[in-house]
Amino acid sequence: MESPSPETVTEEETGLTQEEETTEIELDIEKKKQDILQTLQYRAANGEPVFSLLIESPPQIDGNLDEWMEELVPAILETHPISQPTYLKENYTNPSDVSGTFMVAYDEERLYLAIRVIDDVFSQPFQGSDLLKGDSIIISLDTDLQGDFYERANNLDDYRVGLSPGDFSSLSPEAYIWIPQETRGDEISVASSKTSNGYIIEAAIPWWNFQNFEVEDGKAIGFDISINDKDFLEERELAISSSPSLDWNDPTSFGTLVLLDTTKISGD
Repeated sequence: MESPSPETVTEEETGLTQEEETTEIELDIEKKKQDILQTLQYRAANGEPVFSLLIESPPQIDGNLDEWMEELVPAILETHPISQPTYLKENYTNPSDVSGTFMVAYDEERLYLAIRVIDDVFSQPFQGSDLLKGDSIIISLDTDLQGDFYERANNLDDYRVGLSPGDFSSLSPEAYIWIPQETRGDEISVASSKTSNGYIIEAAIPWWNFQNFEVEDGKAIGFDISINDKDFLEERELAISSSPSLDWNDPTSFGTLVLLDTTKISGD
C-alpha cells in the first residue's frame, strides 16, 4: 500500500495536532537560523541579523497588511522595530512622536517590505529626489556584504531607496533611488494607507535593480530601514532607524538581512 502524500496526511496519521506540527516547524526554522549564524560574518555591533523568509505567493501591494499577518510561509513573519534616533537625533522626543515596525519577505523576483509608522503629525509635500525631506522611508542596502565588509564608502553594490506614502490627497506613493545612481524608482511597486496614528507603506523591489545580485538561501546583505519625520518644519527634523548607529554614507553602519528559505521545512 502506498504511503499517503504530504498533502493528504491527517492528524490521526501523523499523531500530531496542527498546533504541535506548527511548533515543530518553528523549532526547525529557529535551528536553521542558528546554524546560519554560526558561520555568518556580520556586524554584531549593528544589531542581530533580520531574517527575510521566502514566500510562495507574493502579497498584493495595496497598503493593506492583512496578508502579512497570515501564514504565508510555514511560520508567522516576524515584526522588527524601527526606533533608533540616528539623524538630527537631538530632536527626538518619544515613540509617539515617531516610531515604527517592519516585516520583510522575498521570492525569486522581489524583496517585499511592510512598514507601519506611528507619527503624531503627518506631512509629505515633496516628490522625487526631495521626498526624503517629508515623512518617508529610506531603505539602505549593501548587496555585497561579504565582498566589501570593511568598505566605509558607498560603491556600486550599495543602494539607497526612498519610499513616499504620498500625501493621501494629490500626491501618489512613489519610490526614488539616490545611490548608486539617481533615478526614479518606477519599477518599484509602492502603496500606502493612512491610519489613526500614522501610516502604512508596502513595497516590492525587483531584485534586478541590484546589479549582479543573485538570490540564494542563507545569503546576507547589509540592510537598514529609516523613517524620516517632518512634523511642522520646512523639511525633516529627524530620522529613526532599525540600525543603532546608522550613517547613510557608511555601509559598515548598516544592519544585516539574511534570506531564508523555509518552504521545504516540514517539521519532520
